[in-house]
Amino acid sequence: MLLTAIKRGGNIGILLGPESGRLFALDIDDDQLVEEFLNRFPWLANTLQSRSKRGCQFWFRLEKGCAYPNDLAIVPLKRNDRPYGELRLGGGKGAQSVNAFLFWLTTEYKIPHDWRDARFGIRAWHNPSLLRALEELSPARALLELIDRCGIWDVQSSTWDGTGLELRAKLLDNQKTKRDTEELLRYRNAAGQYLIEVSRMRPNRVRHYLKDGYNRFEIFREITV
Repeated sequence: MLLTAIKRGGNIGILLGPESGRLFALDIDDDQLVEEFLNRFPWLANTLQSRSKRGCQFWFRLEKGCAYPNDLAIVPLKRNDRPYGELRLGGGKGAQSVNAFLFWLTTEYKIPHDWRDARFGIRAWHNPSLLRALEELSPARALLELIDRCGIWDVQSSTWDGTGLELRAKLLDNQKTKRDTEELLRYRNAAGQYLIEVSRMRPNRVRHYLKDGYNRFEIFREITV
């Protein structure tokens, strides 16, 4: 919907008045007068503001117990008979006020560097609780549990280094993990693919690297406190 509005040169209108919980807006079209209002009424700096090419809109919500002026939709503001803005109240049916969001979005907003994604433009947000739940059910997590059960490390070492096939052979050679390994790693390359996933989910447990064109992995013993 936003893209459609942008293409047709439109914007977003916000309904004011009782229908929007007694929301109203002060629209000032002159930058110098905006600064004058801020100096005269410092509390304006603490309310929501939206800006476009010139001027500013201040957004308010009238407290309960105050009579809302339902008979007026817009009060023109003038100085020396020259208009400089409006107090937009909504009236009985509710007026709309354009908040300049699309202007800001298309001309001023810059995506923060750490939000950017080469494929989609912006990184997707993932619910942490959902990610943890999915991780618990993943084959990669099941492989990590088999690794810990098998205890692939030498007595004096906390790091195992090898390929996915070498890990698969080691897990199949251990009676504690043989049966589950046969179920989990039915095809030869499964261990390598799952280890790559683990290296992304748990970089403190698995490091993936290339050597002579082959995938290799460092698997670290879990540190318990």
